[in-house]
Amino acid sequence: MTSILHLVKIKKTDHDFDISIGVKQVSEYLLAGDIKEVNDQLIYEDEDKEKNIIEYDNHRLVKRPGYETLITNIDCANFYVKNNYIYLGLERNHHSYTYLIGNLYHGEKSDEETTQQ
Repeated sequence: MTSILHLVKIKKTDHDFDISIGVKQVSEYLLAGDIKEVNDQLIYEDEDKEKNIIEYDNHRLVKRPGYETLITNIDCANFYVKNNYIYLGLERNHHSYTYLIGNLYHGEKSDEETTQQ
């Protein structure tokens, strides 16, 4: 007699949804913030002009002040700028992920918005 476990094949999926959720949180912080520095750490000021740091620490991506954990179980994380866009590169279990998380345009109006005024 075949057990029900043998009849049902369960395909293991390797989705890292928690990374996507954490990256979305980072991009939302930057949306309302003023980016000051992008290197090993990402430093920005929030709406209250408070300095915040997002950095890789002990296999986590964290936000300070405090120690808000945004993403866990990662092997490395780095921030970099390319063509005025800010990217977050992550690695977990030998898989690399790159996300566009913000830009360095400081409220500049596009040509179309300028001509409409």
